[in-house]
Amino acid sequence: MSPIPLAAEWNTYRFDDMAFEVKDRVAVPRESGFNRYVGLAHLDSGSLKINRWGSTDEVEKQKILFKTGDIIFGRRNAYLRRVALADFDGVCSAHAMVLRAKSEVVLPDFLPFFMQTETFWQAALRNSAGSLSPTINWSNIKKEEFLLPPIEEQRRIAEMMQAVEKVSHTLLATNKAIQMAFSSVLYDAVSEKGNAYKYMKWVDKPLGEIADITKLAGFEYTEHVKYKEGGEIIAIRPLNIKNGELVLDDIQTIDKATSDKLPRSKVHAGDILMTYIGLVGELILINEEDRFHLAPNIASIRSKGEIDPRLLEILLRGSHVQRQIKSLTTATTLSSLTMGRLRSLSIRFPYQNDDQLRLYEDLDRLRSGSREIHERKFAIDKLKRSLLSNAFSYS
Repeated sequence: MSPIPLAAEWNTYRFDDMAFEVKDRVAVPRESGFNRYVGLAHLDSGSLKINRWGSTDEVEKQKILFKTGDIIFGRRNAYLRRVALADFDGVCSAHAMVLRAKSEVVLPDFLPFFMQTETFWQAALRNSAGSLSPTINWSNIKKEEFLLPPIEEQRRIAEMMQAVEKVSHTLLATNKAIQMAFSSVLYDAVSEKGNAYKYMKWVDKPLGEIADITKLAGFEYTEHVKYKEGGEIIAIRPLNIKNGELVLDDIQTIDKATSDKLPRSKVHAGDILMTYIGLVGELILINEEDRFHLAPNIASIRSKGEIDPRLLEILLRGSHVQRQIKSLTTATTLSSLTMGRLRSLSIRFPYQNDDQLRLYEDLDRLRSGSREIHERKFAIDKLKRSLLSNAFSYS
């Protein structure tokens, strides 16, 4: 896609020519007449939509009032690039900045998209101060100058971006609906009061009875495992498991000879790997043979054959088991779950193999649908970034 030609009528403006900071303070949020509170944690990087919020009853300190159409700009930890367009009235964190467009220079529909461009963020990051939580102040960012198209070109860009944004929001809503359906089906299945699968014969057994659970002992790690670049076997660490996905951006490897010396810690196809220290309960089902090895703080859960490992992995993610994990996890410096407590987890599952397969296939269809929608949204968001980049490419 070639850059949009730079028209002669594009003009340079200071940011305070484009917008002004709204400074309406709310001393006691619960008495403000507004119910919704938007903190920085409620803002998603790269998304203009506010998808969640808290209650003003839950916050005490002074906050900032915002109105529908205002822009909430996360000025603290600016590198997270959090900008949202409010579609309701409420109050927000004092670590945010509320901005309102000056419509004689920039269209209110255009400004939030402009603030998602690399051009804006490079200027914003230049003006952030502080090493631990880089923060942007209005007194600095307002002086930055930007090249803007005329109003009609702004309108064209805004309409194009709104169309893409609408598709992204629709996909997000669809994915949430599928995930809710997945959770509902799984809850109904394992609940003794459930109806959809009550015809199946169900059993409850401790995890340690239906699966072998292994971890890498500390002495094995320190005395035998020598990590090296280019080793054949990847040592799976907690940071490599995130939201049910295997993330291999940062890996440590060992050679096959070292892995062969520690057969208990080798990972096989069908093994479920779960973190038991730190962010407890993150897990992944491994489908490859002879590629992975356990690192510390990861447990391997291997079905003894009574339950399909694919179904076991789904059940371990379910709220019934996750609530158990949470209640059994101890929190000191780091949260942790002992092997004994891990083995004690109660797993409810269909006894018959055919029923296990039927339940797994029902749940997996929903999960596959969620993955497909997620991939489509990822592609749409990539297109959005490309269009924004193209719209402000001047060469």
